[in-house]
Amino acid sequence: MNEKENCMKSIMVRNSSGEVVKAQDKETFMQLYSMPQINSRLRNCKTVKDVIRADQNSIVLCRKQLQDEVVQDTIEAMILHLLGTINVHQTLTDEQIEELIEIIIVDFYYISITEIAYIFRQARKGKYGKIDSYALNIHVVTMWLEKYQEQRIQEFVISNERNHDLTKSGKEIFEDENGQTKIRESRTNILPEFIPYLKKMADRMPKPKTRLKDYNPNEGQEFYEPEQNEELKRQKEELKKRFPDDFKD
Repeated sequence: MNEKENCMKSIMVRNSSGEVVKAQDKETFMQLYSMPQINSRLRNCKTVKDVIRADQNSIVLCRKQLQDEVVQDTIEAMILHLLGTINVHQTLTDEQIEELIEIIIVDFYYISITEIAYIFRQARKGKYGKIDSYALNIHVVTMWLEKYQEQRIQEFVISNERNHDLTKSGKEIFEDENGQTKIRESRTNILPEFIPYLKKMADRMPKPKTRLKDYNPNEGQEFYEPEQNEELKRQKEELKKRFPDDFKD
């Protein structure tokens, strides 16, 4: 594995036991994205936000880490599972399935494979409209994906607005060790125990020059004592008397 691959984000996902597992090879990936594993993952997904958080490995990331064929086979398994769980007179042909896979990996590259399974589940439940019992085609499936895309965008808008409001109130969202979302005081606030150390650091920093308290703004001599200002003023008057032409307006 080269240096570029080492720096690449890993494919990490929870298995049915709740453990976070790294999908480093084809076998592990296929096992983690098998229907039993995905169904287990989806049991805790009640909202769009839940399914986004359940699997943050986008299709494009999976394609970069693994061979395209592995990702395509996994998505095909999702589609075949969908076709096996709905009753229609005319289903998708092999050619249509291949075309649908291409549409998904090109146009919806930013979603995860778990999200695809979630979309198909929501479609079976009628969340995107009634499924025509006569035929299922690519256009219908693409509409499901687009409707989910709208929900996904809306979720991000709401989340950003909420984070902005929390930041203004001095709070932030974080995940605990169990992956649960919680709210706490923003860590940008200075903790009391850090204040003595910050004061010591401030004392060690060089002090900026300050103006004399007796500074006379009318003279413009910021760093002279008052007695010196008076002497300069006297000298200036003497020069005016001796060389009046030089001081004409």
